[in-house]
Amino acid sequence: MSFFANMFSATAPAAAAAPAQPAAPAQPTSVTPGGDAPSSAAATSVATTTQTGVNPQNPLDWLMANADNNGNGQTGQAPTLDIPQDTLATVAKSIDFSKHIPQEALAALQAGDMSQLGVILNSALQAQYATIMQHSAAVTNKFVGDRVSYEGTQNQQLMRNNIVDSSLKIQSLHPMAQQMFRATAKQLATKFPDATPADIEEQTWGMMEQLGSQFNRTGQQQAAQAKASEVNWDEFGSF
Repeated sequence: MSFFANMFSATAPAAAAAPAQPAAPAQPTSVTPGGDAPSSAAATSVATTTQTGVNPQNPLDWLMANADNNGNGQTGQAPTLDIPQDTLATVAKSIDFSKHIPQEALAALQAGDMSQLGVILNSALQAQYATIMQHSAAVTNKFVGDRVSYEGTQNQQLMRNNIVDSSLKIQSLHPMAQQMFRATAKQLATKFPDATPADIEEQTWGMMEQLGSQFNRTGQQQAAQAKASEVNWDEFGSF
């Protein structure tokens, strides 16, 4: 079964609601942990939509929602070495350099021994230097670790995109059609990392075919006429 079978259950736009049918006997269904058991097929469909975040009846809605996302193939926000000013102010207020001043030197200074002033200043500056170096090392290590992790994720996604792209069998398509096909496959590969290249290609074909059907003028006109013929004028009263 295709990876996308439960996410995009139809490759055509949803049809008009059919007349109500007698309820079928309840079938065993899986229950989402912490949720209530679905009592009908409609409830199961809603649960699927909630879990995947896409409309299973219209993949074009998914395409539209993701058209402007991840255009450069990146996922997430790259870490930056930028500390907010309020954070710096909070940390600065929490530091007490006076505790590093020798108490005997401070007592001697208060007694009038001015020679201890240099000892006090030197002690405070040494403590300041040590604190700056400790904080700089900690912040740098954190940034480097986050950046390496981010770059690793990006490289993995790039490699996956290349694998998916190279596996597409669309060489016979027009270059413009190939560009659209590859862009859609790339979006699917980014959003669904567990899908296989074959699943992604199959789903992309379905999306492209449905997108192409939207430009069938005859079909659209027939659909509009059929919709107009469904109007029940009796609901508007007599003229």
